[in-house]
Amino acid sequence: MYLYGVDPAAPTDKLYEIEKVFAANLPVDPQTGSRLSYGVLRNEVVVIFVPERFPHRRLQVFLKLWSNPMSVLLNIGLDQIALGYNGEDVLMLPRAARALVTGYTTWTMDLTHLETLSHRQLAQDQYLFKYAEQGYGLRILPSYMDTLSETPVSVRTTMEPNVDESMLPRDPLNVFLREERARIAWWIASKNETFLLPFEDRLDAFKESMSSDFEDIEASEHQSRMPSATA
Repeated sequence: MYLYGVDPAAPTDKLYEIEKVFAANLPVDPQTGSRLSYGVLRNEVVVIFVPERFPHRRLQVFLKLWSNPMSVLLNIGLDQIALGYNGEDVLMLPRAARALVTGYTTWTMDLTHLETLSHRQLAQDQYLFKYAEQGYGLRILPSYMDTLSETPVSVRTTMEPNVDESMLPRDPLNVFLREERARIAWWIASKNETFLLPFEDRLDAFKESMSSDFEDIEASEHQSRMPSATA
């Protein structure tokens, strides 16, 4: 919930009013005959009213005061949630309508640098995956990719032998992913010497290792079934 058009001296009274409405709409506990209790959490960004029992939903109120509904919607990062309800009308930005129809939100730097995201920037990837699990993909415009610098072909970006660098994407994302794969491969190889072998020899090594492990397990089980000797 966002507060807009509120006098700077009146937000506390508005929060008390919201709390009263929230408490009045909590269901009655059939065991006690009274309404469910709730807790109130607060940090520097929001006040959260939390019912004592799932699945009753909590209510989150942002403490920043906004001048009008448009300023609220313009500060929402993801396209598909750039909409709201003010008690009478549903308000929606054109990009929200596009996202609801296409199933994609368009990538902009607002997704990582927007003012209202500062308190949860470290969890922004989880925020994106949350909506990805609900079917919303992330569309990165080609015009944005064209602004990124490319690594020169003369720079080696892969550890794989016999790979033509000129055939590989040179944008920062793909170069970074290749570097990460190389680091992970090095770490795995440092833990298991099998990964140091050529790729075609690794399968035979794995089979020998698994066969040896099965033999050890069978020997251990056979030893456990043997009766123990007593003096």
